[in-house]
Amino acid sequence: MKLFNLRRRPRITEALTHRNLAIYLLQSRGTGSKRFFLTLDEALRAGCARLHETGRVGELEIENLVDTDLYAQAGDVMKGGWQDRALGMDCIVPQRTSRPRRMRLKTFCVERGRWSQRQGEEPTEFFQSAQHRAASRELKLSIQQERSQAAVWSSVDLAQAKLSRSLGVDIRSVASPSSIALSMENEVVCRRLTGYMQAFDNLLADKPDAIGFAFAVNGKLNSADLYASPELFRKLWPKLLEAASLEALAESETMSATCAIPEAWAVAEWLKGDRDGSKTRHAVSPRVTLVVRENERQVSFETMDGDQGNLCVHQNILAR
Repeated sequence: MKLFNLRRRPRITEALTHRNLAIYLLQSRGTGSKRFFLTLDEALRAGCARLHETGRVGELEIENLVDTDLYAQAGDVMKGGWQDRALGMDCIVPQRTSRPRRMRLKTFCVERGRWSQRQGEEPTEFFQSAQHRAASRELKLSIQQERSQAAVWSSVDLAQAKLSRSLGVDIRSVASPSSIALSMENEVVCRRLTGYMQAFDNLLADKPDAIGFAFAVNGKLNSADLYASPELFRKLWPKLLEAASLEALAESETMSATCAIPEAWAVAEWLKGDRDGSKTRHAVSPRVTLVVRENERQVSFETMDGDQGNLCVHQNILAR
């Protein structure tokens, strides 16, 4: 797996659009060293990791069972346990040693009210349950910037309300009305998502050097994600595309036929950010540091891997 320095400005494709969603692929410049990560979703599905309930809303525990580092990103939604959670920060779970050790993960509840086993699910562990990502800019900001449980609940309510209005049907689940994960799996939601997902299905087929993407909804730049390797981006792409499509679907009620689609040069300017903003550093683990840059237009979250000379493994940029 090649890793790239995200400080080097990527090449940006022209907008590829479907209805009110415009996607711009970000392509790497240059070469890098080799590294391989399992994603949280593939590790859980393959039985390479176990995610444990702790009985505390703001914390889960994970153990890596294989000799490969595991990468999990902020906003990953984990369904099950005593209630659904979302990961609060990017983290890297080191490969196992002679005895797998549990690592604590900072989480937020994305299912207000339930604190019991849900039918058909295991209450103490989360199996095959990290296939979704937080699907609104407001929810991502509540998790990563505000770090407020109350703000997260409010953002979940807002996301469900927007989807319900746009689709003309209540998308909340009878099994647990407050669960954003179950709302994302609603039959009507999945059916309406199909058009978006199919429109961008082969987007990466001839782009082996794509390391991320940016997107706009209703003509407004929303978010961008860049990764240190094309392989990691490709593995996360289905989840990233689903989240972007859900956001576009939720905003389709306010869609205008006359909205202008940002051009690639405007995306490039937005990605550069503003050097006059603030910068803070947060220790996530002995290995990982989170660098947060803020200005009037955006918030950037950079996940730095100390084992690779503080290489930026993931940069997530959110418009304000």
